[in-house]
Amino acid sequence: MSTERWDALNVRNYIDRNGETKAAFTRIGTMFANSKGGFTLSLDALPTPSLSDKGAIETRILLVVPKPRDDNGGGHGGADAPF
Repeated sequence: MSTERWDALNVRNYIDRNGETKAAFTRIGTMFANSKGGFTLSLDALPTPSLSDKGAIETRILLVVPKPRDDNGGGHGGADAPF
């Protein structure tokens, strides 16, 4: 499947109240194909660095094909995240 646009998501791990590790996803920008045959990443916010399991600082940006918007105007979030 080919697309002309991708959502850029910041992925942040956290521990919920039950002690389980979960991932939170925040849309921070968009990546799209440009006229030169490459890609442009446009960020609206900077990703948050976090500590990995091994104690290293890491910053992850996940690029995903946007989901269609639902009747409420949103296409992101929910139980089946990432977006």
